[in-house]
Amino acid sequence: MRRSHLKAWLALTLLAATGAACGATLTAQQAREDFALARRALEEVHAGLYRYTPKAQLDRVFDAAASGLDHPMDELQLLRVLAPAVAAVRCGHTALRLSPALKAQREQALLLPLNVSIVRGRLYILRDFARTGALAGREIVSLNGVPSAAVIARLDAATAGDGFIATGRARDVAHTFKELLYAHFGMQGKFALGLRAPQGRGVEQMDLDGQPYAALKALAASRYPQDRPSDKFAQLSFFDDGKIARLQVFNFSDREEAEEGPTILKKAFASMAAKGTQTLLLDLRDNGGGEDALGKRLFSYLVDAPFPYYQDLMIKRPGLSFAQYVEGEAGVPADALVQRPDGLYAPRKHPNLGIQQPAQATFKGKVIALINGWSFSTTAELITQLHDKRRASFVGEESGGAYHGNTSGGEVTLVLPNSGLRVHIPLMAYTLAVSGQHAVGRGVVPEVEVLSEIEDQLSGRDPQMERALAMARFSQAR
Repeated sequence: MRRSHLKAWLALTLLAATGAACGATLTAQQAREDFALARRALEEVHAGLYRYTPKAQLDRVFDAAASGLDHPMDELQLLRVLAPAVAAVRCGHTALRLSPALKAQREQALLLPLNVSIVRGRLYILRDFARTGALAGREIVSLNGVPSAAVIARLDAATAGDGFIATGRARDVAHTFKELLYAHFGMQGKFALGLRAPQGRGVEQMDLDGQPYAALKALAASRYPQDRPSDKFAQLSFFDDGKIARLQVFNFSDREEAEEGPTILKKAFASMAAKGTQTLLLDLRDNGGGEDALGKRLFSYLVDAPFPYYQDLMIKRPGLSFAQYVEGEAGVPADALVQRPDGLYAPRKHPNLGIQQPAQATFKGKVIALINGWSFSTTAELITQLHDKRRASFVGEESGGAYHGNTSGGEVTLVLPNSGLRVHIPLMAYTLAVSGQHAVGRGVVPEVEVLSEIEDQLSGRDPQMERALAMARFSQAR
């Protein structure tokens, strides 16, 4: 079953404006109806709804949000009420989407002409489209009079993510900052920034004019093609006469490849064997997920004994009481499920259930995995297994997917009838077969934490890869 990192495309559709009407006005009753339907649908089918937020606590969150729906509002104002409640579920596969009409309205907004990065909780300019790059590297301390720390905190609270992991949310907020800034603060057109230069002590005030979303997207593509994620499934390279290999796995989808993923993996590990590779640098950074079976297939090349991968898969029910409001497929077909003794449901079959077999030719050398906050979903499952089986050392930052599993496969898209807002709801709770103790709702925290500072990002330097390669060479020299 395909599961992937939703943030990149969800956030591009997530906009709301403050202080100006956007679209038709909803009555208070209509707003309450849409909010109640979203809540009912989540409660009915989200298999991991209370995984990290107890029911009593989540009920209080939704009740408090609903109490503010006592006056007319537009669709985007409703989204601003609903987004933090949905984010309180703490599920990175659960999120909101806009209607086509509201997406079109986004195209008319004049957005902040910057791409940003959040490093150690501070906001920096990464790409400057207003002053032809002159502002890159400066810290943003305020936007239109609002301290950047307050901006980040508010956007973080409305951003979906697994459990209590900060790294993934910070990356998501930074990646779509201009859109979210418009959504939750209504900032567009004119921007008054408080900027601090690198190593500077004073704060300089600067005014910038907003630019259309389409123009900013085109500028980013033409000026910074290196920011675009790779379409490839994987890429193999070697160091030191083949003693060290680097396998970059960009995603767990092989749709853009001439060969299927299993074939690519088989050839990669055969190449390592032919060169006598002793240390593998497994680069899983920015890999948002994909096919379950591909993640397990890669793991099978790194262990030499049979292993369990999933412990349990659960779906609450086969049918949907709100099926008339669902866009596209309406849940998992009943004939694909079997009812369990506890009254819940499980898939009749799944390639990652049961005892799995190692690949015929497994890699027995040292593995160093590079991970970050965008190592999510299927990728996070692989990282968990590597950590639990003590099969790798880790370099980078905490992975973005929760250690014990997630809720994802078989998602449905609920269309709220009055506002047109979409609620993306995953149906299947995944529980990984792991034996060790680990903090609930956290990812894998690397033994060697290496952050990418703003100076590294601007120069293209990769300190995480440098550290991993140094570790590999030190191991070879011993």
